[in-house]
Amino acid sequence: MTHAWANDPVRERRFIVELMQREIRDWRLEIADESNLQSLISNLKSANPDFARPDGRYDTWHVRDVATGEFLNGFENWERVEGRLIRYVVEGPLSWLEANQLDKVTGGQGDKERAVPLSPLPLVSLSAEGIITIAAESRFQRFQLARVADWAGMGEGSFTYRLTPRSMARAQEQGILPLRVIEFLEQNTGKPLPPSVLKAIQRWAERGPEARIERVRLIKTKDGPTMELLLTNPNIRRVMLERLAPNCIAVKERDAKAIAAEIVQSGLLVD
Repeated sequence: MTHAWANDPVRERRFIVELMQREIRDWRLEIADESNLQSLISNLKSANPDFARPDGRYDTWHVRDVATGEFLNGFENWERVEGRLIRYVVEGPLSWLEANQLDKVTGGQGDKERAVPLSPLPLVSLSAEGIITIAAESRFQRFQLARVADWAGMGEGSFTYRLTPRSMARAQEQGILPLRVIEFLEQNTGKPLPPSVLKAIQRWAERGPEARIERVRLIKTKDGPTMELLLTNPNIRRVMLERLAPNCIAVKERDAKAIAAEIVQSGLLVD
């Protein structure tokens, strides 16, 4: 019955994750603590109880309790349906991704425990050269980081990423603006970005890519006329990346052997 069934699992789970991020963005909260998890469910219920059923109707989903066979219709069963969904997302997928690294914190309200904001764990470090090191166990943060930085290697218990024009362009294609990249890095390192990195991101946002490093081979001749002779060969001219001087061109490293053969066929010996 399409008029009665409007379930959108992706939208529902996205809402849970996004609101959870806003609630505990900088917290280390022990989800295993039932009081904290119940508080999160209550907050979600207060913020938007209809996140799973935007039409606000609670009599069209014929959800049944598998243990008792009871149909859970009506808003009075919200915690047994939506609440159970929230609990599953937090204790299931988010726990598997280690997105909910939690810690109990005792507040100042008698014996009642409450969650309070803490400084982020130093799981991510950022150098002035744009090199990002992240702990191997931080799988959720690594997933997020891979959207805005290029993988550069791994060490003992850590992974390394690097900010590049290519990674910034990839992030922007996903709707992640440079300002959001800055916020993400500051939140996860727990401190402001190094001035050099901040300036580089801002400059990229204004001007796009301005510098690159490539692995190339240089082809040099005795003089400019000799290079002109070589460039009459269409196969050499086609793979030339750039003419750096009258007697020097750059080609990709993988084309070096083929170019050497073409030079010999042009009537010159080559080292």
